[in-house]
Formats: sequence, C-alpha cells, structure tokens
Amino acid sequence: MPQSSSPASRGSGPLRGSQNYVWYESDALGHGATATVYRCREKKTGLQYAVKMFNPQSHARPQDVKVREFDVLKKLDHDNIVRLLTIEVEQITNAHVIVMELCTGGSLYNILDSPVNAYGLEEDEFLLVLQHVAAGMKHLRDKSIIHRDIKPGNILKYIAEDGTSIYKLTDFGAARELDDEQQFMSLYGTEEYLHPDMYSPAVLRQPLLQQFGASVDLWSLGVTFYHVATGQLPFRPFGGRKNKKKMFEITTKKASGVISGVQSTEGGNIEWGRELPKTCRLSLGLRNLITPVLARLLEGDPQKSMTFDQLFEFTSSLDEKMVIYVFSACTGSSISVYIGKNESYAKFQDLLAEQTDIKAECQHLLYENQPLQTIVHGTQTADTYPPTSQDMPIFLYNKEFMEFPKLTVWNIPKFPVPKPGLNLSEDYAFTKSCCGVLHHIKRQVQLYMAMQKLIHRSVKMYTCVILNDTQHIKDYVDHFTIKHKETQKRFEYFKDSYNMHGNMWKNMFSRTVLPQNVMESQEQIEKLKNRIDRSIPTQKTLDEEMSTVNHYTKDYYLKIVVNNDFTARWNDKLGCIESDRCKSKVNHLVDLVTQTMAEFKRDRENAKSLTYNDEQIHKFEKNRLEENCAKAMSVVTEHCYKNLKTTYKKFAEWFEMGCKVRYKISRLESEVTKKQKSHNDFTKMVDKVQMEYQVHMGIIGDFAYRKNPKTGSLPTRNEQMARFNPNPSFTINSPLPEESIGTLINVQRGVDSIQSDTIKVTKGVHENNELLERLKNLQMKNTEMDNGLAPEPFISQTPNTS
Repeated sequence: MPQSSSPASRGSGPLRGSQNYVWYESDALGHGATATVYRCREKKTGLQYAVKMFNPQSHARPQDVKVREFDVLKKLDHDNIVRLLTIEVEQITNAHVIVMELCTGGSLYNILDSPVNAYGLEEDEFLLVLQHVAAGMKHLRDKSIIHRDIKPGNILKYIAEDGTSIYKLTDFGAARELDDEQQFMSLYGTEEYLHPDMYSPAVLRQPLLQQFGASVDLWSLGVTFYHVATGQLPFRPFGGRKNKKKMFEITTKKASGVISGVQSTEGGNIEWGRELPKTCRLSLGLRNLITPVLARLLEGDPQKSMTFDQLFEFTSSLDEKMVIYVFSACTGSSISVYIGKNESYAKFQDLLAEQTDIKAECQHLLYENQPLQTIVHGTQTADTYPPTSQDMPIFLYNKEFMEFPKLTVWNIPKFPVPKPGLNLSEDYAFTKSCCGVLHHIKRQVQLYMAMQKLIHRSVKMYTCVILNDTQHIKDYVDHFTIKHKETQKRFEYFKDSYNMHGNMWKNMFSRTVLPQNVMESQEQIEKLKNRIDRSIPTQKTLDEEMSTVNHYTKDYYLKIVVNNDFTARWNDKLGCIESDRCKSKVNHLVDLVTQTMAEFKRDRENAKSLTYNDEQIHKFEKNRLEENCAKAMSVVTEHCYKNLKTTYKKFAEWFEMGCKVRYKISRLESEVTKKQKSHNDFTKMVDKVQMEYQVHMGIIGDFAYRKNPKTGSLPTRNEQMARFNPNPSFTINSPLPEESIGTLINVQRGVDSIQSDTIKVTKGVHENNELLERLKNLQMKNTEMDNGLAPEPFISQTPNTS
C-alpha cells in the first residue's frame, strides 16, 4: 500500500533493484540479524514501499526456514500486520526480496527511544498500541501462527491518509505455524523479551530440556506492553545485557503478581514492583485495569498465566469502555473513569470511590455549575452522559467536610550524575537522559498549571451552588411568609367574627326558650372559642420564630448574594500567572538541551576528527547543560509546585468556610420545614374550627328562621340546614323579638361568608402546600455534616397545635 502522506526522499550511492522496484543502498530503514529493510520505489508509479533484502548469513539457513517467512506472509491479511505486496528477485544477487507497505512512522522501539517518550507513551497512544497489537495477534492465532519475536522493534507505526496512527506487527522471520496443542524446540527471539524457559537455553547456553508452545508470545507481549507504558524494560539487572545470569534470576525467582525487578547497583538487592512506576504517564484509572493484565502476562507459571483468549477478551472489553473525566477538588487530582457504556450511575459512583475514597453517598458532583443528578438520572446509561474532557471535567466535592489529604506528590526523576572528563559516548547518553527528564518536567509544569486552573474553576462552580442555595431558601421563605400572613389574617377575622356573633346571640335569644340542639351548638361554639384562645400563644410564638427565620434569611442573602462577601473571600490571583511564563521558560530549556544532545551526537560520530577547540566547546556545552537542567528543576519544584500547594491549601480553607455556609443554610432550611409543619397544623386547626363553627351556626340559623314569621323574603334555610337539626318537628312556643330580625339577617350573611371563605382558604392551603413543596424540592438537599461545628441554635422548635 502506498504511503502518500510522507514526503518523498532521495537516496544516494549504489542503486539496487528488482523487476518492478528500485532502491538505494544508502536508504536503509532498519537492520536485523538476517536482513536489511530499504525504502524503495515502484518503477511505474514512483510510489514508495519497503523492501526486505536478506544478507549472506541468511542464505546459510535451511531451505524450509528461508521460505517459511514467505509462506507465513502470504497467509496474513490484516490492518495491524504489515502487508505483503509481492516477492521478487533482486537483479544482482538473484536472491528473493520481500516488498511490503511502507510505515513511515518508524518502529515502536525508535518511538520509545526518543527522549519525549523516555517514561512511556501518553495514555491515548498506549491504548492504540495495546488494541492494535492485540488485534494483530488475534489474526495470527486465528491462522494458527506464532510470531516468536515480539518486541517494540518489530511493531511499526503507519500514518494513514487522515493522519491517524496504525500500529502493525512485522518481521515474520521467526514465525511459523503452530496450533494451540503443538510445541516447538527451536530457539528464536530477543533476550530481553524472551520467556524465562527459553532464556536459559538460548542465552545461557544451558541444555534444552523442554518444548515450548504458542504461549511464549504472551510473555513477550507482557514485556512489550510494560516497555510501552513506562519507557523501560520490566526486568533490569545492573549492567544490562552483560549480566545475563542476574537477568535469568530476576525472571525466574520473582513472585507471582510482580511485574518488575530492578537491580540498581552491582551486587545490590533487587527492587520488586507490583505496580507501574509513578513516572508512568497512564492515569490511575487505566493503571488499575492494565496492571493485573501485565501481572498475568509476566507469569512464569502456565497455570496462572493469561491465555490468548483472555487477553483478547480484555482488550475487547476495554475498547468498549468510555472515559469520563473528573476533577476531584478535595484531593486535587484529575481522574479518568473507565466505564462500560451501558453501566449505571451507581457504577460510576463506585468507580469514583475506588480512586478517591469518597463514598458514593458523600459525592457531590457538578457539571457546568449544575448538580450532575439534575442532568443525569439514575436510570441513564453512561453513554448518555454529557461529554467531558481533561479541560472540561465533572467536578467532584465531598459533602462531608473533612481535613483535606496532602496534595499528591508527583515523582520527578532525578537528573543523572555526569562523569568527569571527556567521554563522547557517555556524554551523549548522559545528555539524552537529561533530555528525557526535561520532557517529563515540561509535562509536569503543564499539569501543575492545569491543576491550578481547575482549582479556580472549582471555586467558581461551588460558589454558584452556594448562591443558588441562598436564592432558593430566600424564595422558599418569602413565599412561605406570604402564606403564613394570609393564615394570620383569617385567624384574626375569625376571632372578630366570633365576637360579633356572640353578642348577636345574647340579644336574639335572651327571651327565648332554646331547643336542646341549639343549646348544644352554643356550647360547642364556646368550646371552639376556647380552642382559638388556647392557640393564641402558639400562634404568637410561630410569628416570632418566622420573624427570626426571615431575619437570618435576609442576612444570608444580603451578605452572600447582594454583597458577594463569600465570593470576595477567594483570591483569584493565586498560583502561576501568565506573566510568569512558566511554560515558555521550560520549553526554551528543553529546546536548548535538545540542541546540545544533537551536538553531542555529532561529536560522538566525528570523535576522531574533533579538534582541541571542538573539545573545549564540548566541555562548555556540558557545563551549560547542567545549568539548564538545574533551572528547569527550579521552575517545576520551587515555583510551579509551590504555587499549586499554596492554591490547594487556600482552597481547603475556603472550602471549609463554604461547607459551613451550606451547613447553616441547610439548618435554616430544616427550621423552615419545621415551621411549615407547625403552620400547616395551625392552618388545619383553623379550617376545622371554621367548618365546625359553620355547622353549629347553621343549626342556630335554621332555628332562628323557623321561629321568625317574616323570613319569607329571605332564602329558605330550613331545607338547606334540615340535616343539621336532629329534631325537625320540635316547636317553639314564643316568637323571636321583632328587633332581632335585622340581627338575624346579619348572622345569616356571616354564616354564608364563613362558608365561602372556608372553601377559598381550603383551596389556597392546598395550593400553598404544593408550591412550598416545589420550592423545597428546588432547594439542594445537604447531608447533615458531623464536622465538629456547633452552629448557633437560632430558632427553637414550635410545638404542634392539635
């Protein structure tokens, strides 16, 4: 397949070719033990490809071994395996050459060898490697083929026309067909990536006592994935390849679950690791997923090791997950939550709890100034959540205020110690290591500044919550106060009405013998009056407490919303500011050290031709290199990290104050809820008294109308109120006095008025309760916080009125 996205290059020197392709000997892409790969061009189209030309040593191999790579490549056809175009004959040697697609992104080994990736690939790129290599391996297993030399050098990066990266397996010189139940005895591979069982006979030249299966590729995959994630090999004896026995000891004596073993000094102890190093660029969320897989891939015991099917199942499930980005304000950390697209909100909270130790019930999640639960409902799946990124995450707070944990200390590697004197080879390696550390520092500066910005955004977002809380409680109290005053007016009106009617009865019935039911109604009305009188102190207390509630609510609203006192308590100038130019400073230092590294590489290559003046310049640049490294370390540790610590500390103090404010608002809300209950109880009592009063006034009114002979001009009450008279045939011997007729009419109108008011008030009470409930639901509920605070008991509880 042509590689049109890369610019064409022109080689020089001797020209070689086959029937349809041509290449320069100087245009080599890579060298191996048995072959060299060149960049070539198709003669007709001029398009670029790669051609693998075997060296003389390879011709000594048996014929079946020489043709095996051709046979394997012909059977493979997959996006994650370098494609075979054709096999032709080189015109000078008459040897077969393999023409393949060109991968201009280079090998994964070269990518990892770059200082920018000295501590592993970034997360997205690592996932690409993991998914693409696993997909290529699955194709191999589907074809019953074993690779036997998996390593970063045999994984190439292809740049597609749309700019995306595709990683592809290559170099099938050691590959062969092998079913799951079959085994082999020939030794292939690169020693750092060899399975321990193969290392002993292949490297230490010990007798070959066993056969091997396809699972040896799994160990090589484990070493490769660890290398990609960290930039380093997992098992490193002091002296590297030279210390072969210690290498064998590390891989064979490591305990189950251990994924790394490093000997830092000659004869020193081995430092075992069960987790990825802190310098690894992967998020904690991905580390938690990938570490158990690495442990099983790097397992020498076949009974505990991962199988191919399990590996493919893992990569498939990982590919189906989505990432939700969260910033934990209370721990000062960015979190990547890997979650299945169909998982629930509860699962999301559980995964957050695993990384933050904030229990699900204590998690307060905000997205763009809103509670996440107002956007996402409990039944929604994760793939319906709003989009997030590292710059636009969900913000996590702890509902229960507690002392903030110490800010995470990110591990910054130390610069290597330079050796004295002039050693061009060692100086280049030293400079390259320094450049790798500088790139790590560059990323840390970017991280620290991003964290500071997120803390400032955390303040703004939490401030919005407090402002909304305050506004909601004010609206809640204001509406409740209006309804309470309406009930007060009804209460006072009823008392006045009763007093007026009581005086009327005395005038109307002073010379009349009353039937039993009328006298009982008068007695019941007197009891109602006593109930009203007993409720007056309770009503007065409720009035006073509502006045206190209003005072506190207005005070909070004035300070928090109107005067912005709470907002003003945060200094938005904390941390690194634009004029500090932290990123620019470090970027400049990285450029300087990169330039020095290039110069030292040239010095190493031209060692024999260096003049005395060149050597003096080399020494000067070496001294300047150390100065630049010290400057970079000062920027990240003495400036950026200190600013982050200060910002985080101030945020902890500010957040504690914010929690106290929200706590007091929640207390105020709780008190209002209690007052609402007392108010509702009082309203029900007034309603009940009015209804009973109406019944008894109806009985009295019915008696008065039947007794008065001049009621024909008024609406007949006998039929309307007959149900309230237990003895309708009861007769009265003496008529009502003539002067009481006008008073009787007023009584009847009063009864009608009370009945009308009762209907209207009852409807209003229901509307009042519904509206208060809606306002209450708008108020964000806060968990009662046991944080050692003792807020003032500003309102006493009102006793219920029966």
